[in-house]
Amino acid sequence: MNKLLLALIIVLASQISYAQIEFKTENIVAWCIVPFDKERREPTERIKMLNEIGIRNYAYDWRTEHISSFAEEIKLARQNNINIEGISEYN
Repeated sequence: MNKLLLALIIVLASQISYAQIEFKTENIVAWCIVPFDKERREPTERIKMLNEIGIRNYAYDWRTEHISSFAEEIKLARQNNINIEGISEYN
């Protein structure tokens, strides 16, 4: 039975083309762009940057100093059709 299952997996895996895997900007979720930004961008600048590079999704990973601008970040993201796909819990 195990040999049959292995053979089936190999046959199915061989049918998958790497060309079918799409690495497009709409499939990317940017992560850690808030706390690890060397430029220390404010929400307006961050949303502008995401627009310029064509990233439509990101996860909001934050530090204490970012709490006061979080509402603005959400508003700007919505206005620019950028999705906040997740929010990281800072420890």
